[in-house]
Amino acid sequence: MDCSAAPSPQEKKFLRLAMLIFVALLLLTRLPVLCHESESHPDERHFFQSSVSLRDKLLGEADTYRVSKVYPEGGFVLQLPFQTADYLLSRLMGWEQNPRLWGRIASLAYFAAGGVLGMMIVWRFLTRRRAALVLYGLIVVFSLYYIEHSRYGTGDAPSFLLLMAMVYAAGRFLEEGKRRWLFLSGMAAGMMAAVKYPQLYFVCLPAAALAFSRREEGGPKRGLWGGVATLAGAVLLGALMLSPSLLVWPGYLWEAVSRETTAYMSNGAALSAAEHLAALLVYHLLYADVPFAPVICCWMVVRLVRRTRGKQSALRCFFARALPAAAGVFAAYNLFVGLMVLRTYNPFFALCLLYTAWGLSELAASRRGRAVCAALCLFMAARGGMLLSALAGPSQSENIESILMADAHWPEHTDVMYMGTYYDTIRMGEFPRLEPGEYAVTMAFEHGLARRGILGGGAQQPIVRGWEAFQRENERYLLRRLYPAWYDWAFGYWVPGSTGAQFEFPSIYLYYRGFEGA
Repeated sequence: MDCSAAPSPQEKKFLRLAMLIFVALLLLTRLPVLCHESESHPDERHFFQSSVSLRDKLLGEADTYRVSKVYPEGGFVLQLPFQTADYLLSRLMGWEQNPRLWGRIASLAYFAAGGVLGMMIVWRFLTRRRAALVLYGLIVVFSLYYIEHSRYGTGDAPSFLLLMAMVYAAGRFLEEGKRRWLFLSGMAAGMMAAVKYPQLYFVCLPAAALAFSRREEGGPKRGLWGGVATLAGAVLLGALMLSPSLLVWPGYLWEAVSRETTAYMSNGAALSAAEHLAALLVYHLLYADVPFAPVICCWMVVRLVRRTRGKQSALRCFFARALPAAAGVFAAYNLFVGLMVLRTYNPFFALCLLYTAWGLSELAASRRGRAVCAALCLFMAARGGMLLSALAGPSQSENIESILMADAHWPEHTDVMYMGTYYDTIRMGEFPRLEPGEYAVTMAFEHGLARRGILGGGAQQPIVRGWEAFQRENERYLLRRLYPAWYDWAFGYWVPGSTGAQFEFPSIYLYYRGFEGA
């Protein structure tokens, strides 16, 4: 971790070239698949509708601003520039507005910026190994987790950018001792909290940077309270900048927190902390980015801690202790959240990736390690390429009607039952009966709405038992599944908490019960 020397002109040129290639590769891989199953993610609608409402209020097109759902507003506000661009271009060019698409474009832009900042963190604060820079960019482009979550028009991509901005600014503060970097880090923390309230936790990073800066020999010994005031003011400013409703109605905060607490902590389909841990470990080990990523990450952190024993610079201590500890505590906290969704670990994956890329570059320093590193990266890139290729195909959920009409039994059918209209009763395990002459189109139950935990938890949930019973009773009537089942195993959608079987390749089944033997 020797990055203290000023980079040479050749190193600066390499950094700029690497970032340019990264952005180009990211756009080349994401833009062709940006609209795949764009109607599947229910949360996206709340983001772009709320952002459009805010835009119309600011432009005088509407009298009031109303959120589509009481939710932290940071993601709504951060889509605002892109929804405004959609509005202006539609006026200039005469085409129809597409706020859902522009919400996804916003996420891709923020994700690309976050990836660039991540590369700068690796290069400036961790290692000058060129391999680390290349590996970081490669993982971000071809990671299964990031291929999925860089496309959704939600708060995940903006959170990734703000976390990287917070870490970068904290590092610059420790490097230069200038309080403006502490202010920027704190403001990023406040903005990140405005996107998702539990992410206020990460204010611990600029706070840790402030604490480490005062311990360092030759560091500032005065102005502690001034630093605390600067940080607190920056966090508050960042949060309020992206929370317009709080400025006129403070009660919005309590209502949003109450709704989120109910949704995540009191979820009826809750799995145990052991199930959470099993799912997180399996997904991170086998699917999230390179295989065995958490092993490589932990190995690198342990090596770094050993290197920084004794008196070390505040900057080294921050990256050796504060960042890994913050990631670990955040992951541990999420193990006890009722709802198991892997995207809630988004900051954890982002911080681990910094050390995984660094660890891979260290591994590649030896001939045998280079072969292992190459094998892991080639496997990851090949699997990511498979996912991108699959995403480039048609959105089958938009073709369900044409699939049914092409079936030989269509002329004789009596009805089409869409199970989404029965969801309130299905959640209680009361699945409808398939009648003679009737088609059935299920929801994404398999590895989605009705899933068991890896350790067997959740098997007694009514919706799980109901779905398994429905499958057994109607197995002979099955026509097809919308997407191949092997996608779930190849891309990790079978792991509890993954959302791929719901939003990327919905695990929808089509049934038809004929009149024979009715």
